[in-house]
Amino acid sequence: MVRATSPQGGFDARPYDGRVVEGVEALLFLTGLDPGARDIGAEAAGRLWDTAVRHLALGRDAGQVVSDPGAPDERWVYKRERCRRCGAAVRTWTLASRTAYACPADQHLHAI
Repeated sequence: MVRATSPQGGFDARPYDGRVVEGVEALLFLTGLDPGARDIGAEAAGRLWDTAVRHLALGRDAGQVVSDPGAPDERWVYKRERCRRCGAAVRTWTLASRTAYACPADQHLHAI
């Protein structure tokens, strides 16, 4: 298992720049990981890494978070009432003094 969490649980949300947290949320969405996941397996960690490498380079080149290269200005769940992929109601909660977003249907992997 790979530990990718803060001592308080869930993925560490301490970055100061909100765009960084938004980018992490996008990566978790793309890999199907729930932001509350505490331990993930090597396969999921590898998938998260590969997705990060691909999408962070896109974001660097675009100067913004890019979670969908086909629609770089759109977000899957960030600041949306419904998931852009499946239409499920987006789950929101407060994390590190900001609103976090996740799709309960597409981000269901807690530990693999």
